[in-house]
Amino acid sequence: MKHLVRNTVGVALLTGLAVPSMAAIVNVGGVTWDTDDLFDFTSTSGNIAQEFTIDGDITTLSGYGRVDFINFASDFCAGCELTFVYGGYESEPGFDPTDPGIATFTGGWVNVYVDNAMDFNINDADSASGGLLWLSLEAADGLSVTSNQQGANGKGLLNVTGGLAATYFDTNTLTGGADLEFQTSFTASSGYTRGSGNIAGDTTAVPEPATIGLLGLGLLGSALVSRRRKAD
Repeated sequence: MKHLVRNTVGVALLTGLAVPSMAAIVNVGGVTWDTDDLFDFTSTSGNIAQEFTIDGDITTLSGYGRVDFINFASDFCAGCELTFVYGGYESEPGFDPTDPGIATFTGGWVNVYVDNAMDFNINDADSASGGLLWLSLEAADGLSVTSNQQGANGKGLLNVTGGLAATYFDTNTLTGGADLEFQTSFTASSGYTRGSGNIAGDTTAVPEPATIGLLGLGLLGSALVSRRRKAD
């Protein structure tokens, strides 16, 4: 009986250690955020540069920027920075941002990088693609751009295709099974080349290997106690 009591207590302790199997706050490449946050996941940027590449009557949008906030907190990346580059969004024939209305861009991709150099420069496109690929995304439904003489706003859905943080973002929770939404806003006074935006959606906490190991030990202990009871 004493052996049974000791084993039962041991299993209880192991099971207790294994209870917090999901961590709300995660850290991927130095970038931290709370997957249970009310705004999860919202990255905000006030530093985006965009350019138009015109080939015949087709305009391609591309740009780059730096993430300034995640879930409206600025301390998400201690000693590092999160930047992004996007491109490949092709317009309908004859697109002109100064014409009021809505235009649809097809294709498109977004790559997000984490960089310890912290050397982002809004006037240098290369400074936005340094470091490690943190998240790669491709357009799920193109990009809808509403423009007028005051400015232009873009909105589109994205699917995760890779990167360090892919496992946390591949949730398929938006329309059509998309993972994230990409939004931008540009002022007419800058020639629609300077603006702000965000990438938003839902993320999930992933169990850590050590926690999974504790769960395994707890189940093993339960099996041993069960066998001991049968033997007695």
